[in-house]
Amino acid sequence: SGQIVWMKEFGFTPFWGQMCASSDGGALIADTREVIKISSSGSISWQKQFQNSMYSQNHFETENGFVFFRYNISSANLAYPVMLDAKGNIKWNGQRIPNFTAYRGIQRANGNLLFIGDLAQSALFNNPTLIEIDTSNGEILKTVVHRDNLPLAIGYDLSELPNGSIIYSGSASH
Repeated sequence: SGQIVWMKEFGFTPFWGQMCASSDGGALIADTREVIKISSSGSISWQKQFQNSMYSQNHFETENGFVFFRYNISSANLAYPVMLDAKGNIKWNGQRIPNFTAYRGIQRANGNLLFIGDLAQSALFNNPTLIEIDTSNGEILKTVVHRDNLPLAIGYDLSELPNGSIIYSGSASH
């Protein structure tokens, strides 16, 4: 009907907060230091606060838990994937990936995680990059960087076709 069922304010930053729906009708909300799981009625189911202030973005739910990338809030420019279980406990922290910004992630039919993002190398930015990660431990299995003067410089949308082929779309940076 378009009516607001409930509204809550959590006081996150307006720039780096992000939300995704969860399979139980609730949502996962992330900000620089914490991730909050809310129920379908808007009450807090659990909160996970991290010691280091890092951006937590690009999250989604898998059958094994919630996955997201954390990014340094500094010039160090390191990112790493994290998986939390359904109760907010850390299942794993993945490998640190220098100069990578993830834009979208999916869980593949084979169970692995796949992210499309940008890998900045030297002075070159906008290298559409696919990184496949083992969902059981966060280990990077494969990295593919597309550098062929693509007019599509920043990849955003990501899907897997029934035959296992990967497609993505995005936008040019100029």
